[in-house]
Amino acid sequence: MHPFKCPDCGEESSASPCPKCSPAAERGAPDPRLEHAGDIVNGTRAACAPRLRMNPLRYLWFSLLGPFFRCWLVLVAFTTGAFVLHWWVVGGLLALPVVAVGLLLGLMTWRTSVVYHNGLLTPGIVVSTNPLEFVAVANMSTDFGPHCWAMCRVDIARLPVHGEAVGTTFPCVSFFSEGEELDRWEKFTPQPLSFGTGNRKVLDAQRAKIGESEFTELQQFFAAGKIPKTTDEMVWLDAGGNVTGVESLAKRQSPPAGVPPPLPSKPSRPPLQPPAPPSLPSEPSPVPVDPLVDPVRE
Repeated sequence: MHPFKCPDCGEESSASPCPKCSPAAERGAPDPRLEHAGDIVNGTRAACAPRLRMNPLRYLWFSLLGPFFRCWLVLVAFTTGAFVLHWWVVGGLLALPVVAVGLLLGLMTWRTSVVYHNGLLTPGIVVSTNPLEFVAVANMSTDFGPHCWAMCRVDIARLPVHGEAVGTTFPCVSFFSEGEELDRWEKFTPQPLSFGTGNRKVLDAQRAKIGESEFTELQQFFAAGKIPKTTDEMVWLDAGGNVTGVESLAKRQSPPAGVPPPLPSKPSRPPLQPPAPPSLPSEPSPVPVDPLVDPVRE
């Protein structure tokens, strides 16, 4: 039997989890490291999840879907008014987009509610007010390689509860996207938790899960200028907080899963030229004749 190598202390043991780092698990008690973990989604589990029941109407109002949601509410009001006035044809025509857009918004909100319950808690900080943008940092390691972190910059329409002053810190929830590498995630997308709830006690409890040290470290990165300059950039960090690279998200757009990459184009050949007509043999040039000399005599 191959010994188990604990990812925390690095020591080898025949038991998993390591009895030194998690004695409670050896006694059959729940592992304290999984106290705040989320549910397993797509084969992965966040180590520190909000487990928050999101308010869907609040999220639609404050998120980037807000303009579409407000337009949908106006359309619902017009449709209701048409039926009240017995404009059956107009009401029927308006009801079709109302139902279609409502189903689409409901589907997007349901998928987001899964993230707010099982996503990873990450710290965020406001770095710009015009436009309103914040930066978040997250652990991008998948436990198949060395630990690495990344920071991304996100633009939002508003930030409820916390205020919008530069330097304001707040808890976020993030979901991750797979890439070509197995040892790390390709990108992550953070969203403020205040989009889903306005309860300050709940937000303070989520902030305590993250830990004030994470927010302090993010403030130091912001003060040192180690943050992304635009929303198109992603800054990579090592375990010591040193910048290891700056990546452009626009240049790294990969094809969707299941779609093979395009084949390299073959070098173009020059167009075929019609064969040149065969050249006729040239006639010998005539010998010049001297009019004063008789060629017969000679």
